[in-house]
Amino acid sequence: MVNTLASKEKKLKSDLKEKQKLEARLNKMIENAIRKEIEAAQLAARKRAASTLTASANIKKPKVETTPYVLSATPESIRLSNAFENNRGLLPWPVEQGYISSSYGRHAHPVWKDVVVNNSGVDINSSKGARVRSVFEGKVTKIIVIMNKYAVIVQHGEYFTVYSNLQEVSVKSGDIISTKQVIGTVQTDDEGKSEVHLEIWKGSNKLDPEEWITARR
Repeated sequence: MVNTLASKEKKLKSDLKEKQKLEARLNKMIENAIRKEIEAAQLAARKRAASTLTASANIKKPKVETTPYVLSATPESIRLSNAFENNRGLLPWPVEQGYISSSYGRHAHPVWKDVVVNNSGVDINSSKGARVRSVFEGKVTKIIVIMNKYAVIVQHGEYFTVYSNLQEVSVKSGDIISTKQVIGTVQTDDEGKSEVHLEIWKGSNKLDPEEWITARR
């Protein structure tokens, strides 16, 4: 029995390492996607600034704001950023029912105390086939597919929200979506867990989603 339990634990830890590798790949893809959005906004800002220059050698090169403020260069993006920020602690959950099964940041694994979990967002355990919703209005900027799972990135001015571990999606890049609009359904793993992963970014900085979504009492 001891040998069987040890073998099972070894396999579970091996599976966890593979899961963490997959999460690291996804995190890199998310970071690259957001970085490209910031770079595109910076390029657009430079072009706008250059178009206002007069033909004078004495005029200095225009200063372009860096992240995250460059993402709020238009009245609409400013409105979205301010509205998102004003809803801190009031954003709806990405699923209608569920509980947070893994919190943001570095912490010990709930079973193996020698294993450290570094969560870029929060994991929310819901029901099989649960509909995943956008927590705020915005624009779908990227849909990532990795190992038959989907991740959706939505931009809200300076802010981004990321929804991953989706089985299928019902939106596409470029779509303008509303608060609580369904963007897909959650994936259920081999153990029967249906967890959606939620991240919130301000520019290139990750934030703790629990500080932004409505507290469950």
